[in-house]
Amino acid sequence: MLSPCAALAQEASTAADQVPIEEYVPKVIIEGKWGTGPGEFGMASQFPLGHFENYEPSSLAVDSKGNIYILDFVNDRIQKFDKSGKYLTELPVEGMKGELAGYCYDGTCYEEPPAPGQKIERKVMGQVEVQGINIVIDSKDTLYYYLKRNKDGKETGEVWEFRNDKLSAKKQKGEETPFNAYEFRGRDKKNLKFAVKKPGDKTLELNLSARRTLAPDETIGMRSRPKVGAKHIVVPVSIARYREHPDGRKTAQQIVEDLVYIYDLNGKLEVILKGYRGLTDGEGNGYKLTVDNNGVLVTKFERAGEK
Repeated sequence: MLSPCAALAQEASTAADQVPIEEYVPKVIIEGKWGTGPGEFGMASQFPLGHFENYEPSSLAVDSKGNIYILDFVNDRIQKFDKSGKYLTELPVEGMKGELAGYCYDGTCYEEPPAPGQKIERKVMGQVEVQGINIVIDSKDTLYYYLKRNKDGKETGEVWEFRNDKLSAKKQKGEETPFNAYEFRGRDKKNLKFAVKKPGDKTLELNLSARRTLAPDETIGMRSRPKVGAKHIVVPVSIARYREHPDGRKTAQQIVEDLVYIYDLNGKLEVILKGYRGLTDGEGNGYKLTVDNNGVLVTKFERAGEK
């Protein structure tokens, strides 16, 4: 659901008109099945108070050489692939620890583990004490792994740093890294404004515009929370058609266009990316991770030129 932005529905700003738009072509390069072997991924479930919840890979990071890292926290590892999708190695981590309530195999879940050689399709968790959250890579190709711990009702977080695929440091949540040194101060939804503040610096306000005239039944809004990296501010945006309800509410019913606005840390708009929702590598290609019933898919969005 997107926030209506009537004030921005007129025309693009002159500054935005001077920003290039990149086109991308998608191609699936990793198809990882569910399992525990190299290139396979783990899944777990939890049934707290009758509520079903899945744990599965959801975090992807790409370094400047195009190597792909996927957080496979159910299997206690980060898996690494080259830029063509070939499996390379794994980085051991504490990914998911806690009380095991059962195992799923042959399409059914049991309290007892399977016989030797029988493939576990999914673990069933009771209390979860350790859970992997996400991974990110900075401009120097340092890999950061974020996890949280739940012990005696208290939750704490950690950040693990990897350099050259080797664990180099462990930090408690809150110690400064390139990805938690910033905080967001909200935004004016009507005008699609948001602010970024770095500790000790003044607040930086950014305004988005549609870059084209929106139709009467279209709206522009953020797809997700903006992210700040070591060198750029990344803002995912969607233009959608919406319908108006009798009570005045407007809800999106079809995504027309996906855009990603890339700013430098001074708030200058550098480029608008079109046609993908993922990360970028050193060559400007985009990546997106999705999960279906068969396993994990990674789609690479290769640059096809500027408009």
